[in-house]
Amino acid sequence: MWRTPDAHCDRGFRKTETFLKRMERGMPMQLNDQVAHLTQGIPEGSLNPKWTEWLMGFPEDWTNVD
Repeated sequence: MWRTPDAHCDRGFRKTETFLKRMERGMPMQLNDQVAHLTQGIPEGSLNPKWTEWLMGFPEDWTNVD
C-alpha cells in the first residue's frame, strides 16, 4: 500500500542510511521515502498532482485551482 501524501512531501526523500535507521526503529515511512527506496528509483521533481489524485481516489482535476 502507498502512504498518504502529507505536508512533508515537499522535503524530498531521506538518504538510504537514515531511511534504514528509521525502519529499524519501527518509525513510520513517508511517501517520499517509499517511492525512492522501495521502488529502487530516485525520483526527481515534485509530487505529481495527477498521480496524487489517483492515489487518493479523487476525481480527475480535483487538485486544479484554476
